[in-house]
Amino acid sequence: MSNPIITKLGSQIAVDVGDKPVRTTVLRDGREVKAPVLDTGRVVEFIDKLPPVNRFSIPRVLSQGIPAGVKVARGTVVDITCVPATSIKVSLLETSHVALRTRTVADVANVINDDLAGVLAAHESSSQLTDAEHNQVQTAIGQLDITIDNTQADRSFETAFQTLRDVQVFR
Repeated sequence: MSNPIITKLGSQIAVDVGDKPVRTTVLRDGREVKAPVLDTGRVVEFIDKLPPVNRFSIPRVLSQGIPAGVKVARGTVVDITCVPATSIKVSLLETSHVALRTRTVADVANVINDDLAGVLAAHESSSQLTDAEHNQVQTAIGQLDITIDNTQADRSFETAFQTLRDVQVFR
């Protein structure tokens, strides 16, 4: 079997499909069902007509029946719940700034650029931030138009930082 090329908006993506056909197991109500055979020409035509997808509308894993990283035997059923970031409320996070709890993860993630995402991923706590990094986080918090009050745990800079850290996972 050769490597098919899928063309989309003038770009080409090589897809390595290997020597053997891929066999997927599709289950509906606990019973295996045969996967349909799709017409490649019609699929490409269909894909070409699809509108671009906003990164926040792509479903993200919200929960799963078996903790991440746990190896399971082949054939084990794992329940996974996927939800777009536009539907996930910040209030679902264990730790969140009180002023952000009614907003969606997508709303908050809009202020996180690639540089800030790197800062958030590199530090467990805001106490580890350099002055420049602290300013980056403060700028994002300012864009969210929330009040920081370090005398209240659920309104503190640290809680806002932790909220941004958790939200960036869904970005």
